Amino acid sequence: MIKATGRKEAYLLTVPEADHTVWTPPQEGIGLDDTIEKAAFRCLEVELGFKESQLQFRRSCWIAKRILPTDRWGERDLPYSLARLKCSHAMIGKAYYAALVVADRDAVICLNPAEVYRYAWLDSIEYLKRIETNLQDKLTIIQTAWRKLIGR
Repeated sequence: MIKATGRKEAYLLTVPEADHTVWTPPQEGIGLDDTIEKAAFRCLEVELGFKESQLQFRRSCWIAKRILPTDRWGERDLPYSLARLKCSHAMIGKAYYAALVVADRDAVICLNPAEVYRYAWLDSIEYLKRIETNLQDKLTIIQTAWRKLIGR
C-alpha cells in the first residue's frame, strides 16, 4: 500500500498489464533473502519507477497464507515452498504480507508497461470501492491489509 506525502488521503492503486479488469495495490513476490521493505521498494521501482530515496517505509504486517488449487502446484520451482514436506520444492501456496510505504509528493511515476496498465491516486472511499473488482479471495487479502495498515 502506498500513500503520498502532502496529500490528504492519497493512496495508490494500479491496473496490472496482465488483467485490465482489476485494481490492486502494487505487488511483488518476496525472495527468501529479502526483507518486506526490500521487496516493497523493488516492486515500486520495477512497476512504477520510484527510487528508494523517494520512499519511506512505515510498517508491514502478515496477512495470510493460501494453498493454491492443485492444477497450479509447481508453477514455480522454489528452494523452499509452503508445506514443502508434501511437495518437494514445488510451489503449492503463497504467503501474503503487506507494507505501508509513503512516497514523496513530487516523485514522478514512470509506468513499466510490461507490469502496469494504469494507476490512480485515490481517497480511502474510492480506494475501497475500486478494490472490489478483485475476486473474493484476493479482495479479502487486500481488505485485511488495509485494516491492518490503515486501521479503517
